[in-house]
Amino acid sequence: KEAYVKACGSTLFSELKRFTVPLEDGAEKDGWFFHYLEAGSKYAGAVVTDKPLASMPCYDFGGLKWES
Repeated sequence: KEAYVKACGSTLFSELKRFTVPLEDGAEKDGWFFHYLEAGSKYAGAVVTDKPLASMPCYDFGGLKWES
């Protein structure tokens, strides 16, 4: 939800309870595309874009250990 609100330019805290977002990777809502961001077992992340992404960039944060 946070990524969607930021993409739309709305105020974060007043908007979060007023809507739902799709959970499927690549889903579209109101012209915005939702993409799951792999961030390890203890984190959740999402990217919202105005165009579908063919691939998601991957970054090495050096030293972080992901738990399975």
